[in-house]
Amino acid sequence: MPVIGRIRIKEALRFGGRIMGASVQRRANRWFLCVQVDVDVSWPVKAQRRQATGVGLNINGVVCSNGKTYATPQPLKKAARRLKMDQRSVSRKVEAARRCPGPALTSAGDGDNRPRKSNNHIKAAAKLARRHYRVGCIRHDFLHKTTTELTRENQALGIEGLHVKGMTASAAGTMEAPGKKVRQKTGLNRAILDVGFGEFIRQIA
Repeated sequence: MPVIGRIRIKEALRFGGRIMGASVQRRANRWFLCVQVDVDVSWPVKAQRRQATGVGLNINGVVCSNGKTYATPQPLKKAARRLKMDQRSVSRKVEAARRCPGPALTSAGDGDNRPRKSNNHIKAAAKLARRHYRVGCIRHDFLHKTTTELTRENQALGIEGLHVKGMTASAAGTMEAPGKKVRQKTGLNRAILDVGFGEFIRQIA
């Protein structure tokens, strides 16, 4: 790698070929190396295995017309209490930094007067990032495994056309026309986004 030099990766490259480039990413406390490799692609032969299957989506699971169901993990709902505690911890440290006198401010030289982060603030923010990263990993794991199994075991899939953006729209309304049952609709929106209807349909396609 430029500047860094040679690094050791945890797993071997899955594809043989000429390495075209690489990019480094950091998610929470983990580092990822994305390698672009030039390989020869052989297209799979279409197999006439099974008939078409219908797929229905709901908050509690994915239901297929052949009787098979997949329960959704709902990681955000299970981690909501811990996330609230971690977020509250970060917020307290931000407010404490704002109450500090002038020497605790940053001096970037471009008018940046944001409070300087303490060591405990950095630790709390890293803990919150790890919690969010774990929630995302659980959701992505379910989506990838379920969609891969459905597309491999069925010849064709029919899925309902859900308008996810409209389903998760806010019900708060305006000052002149306030919405009804806003709290219940907020919880429903959170549950729909926790399952990931839009990403599920995209991966299926």
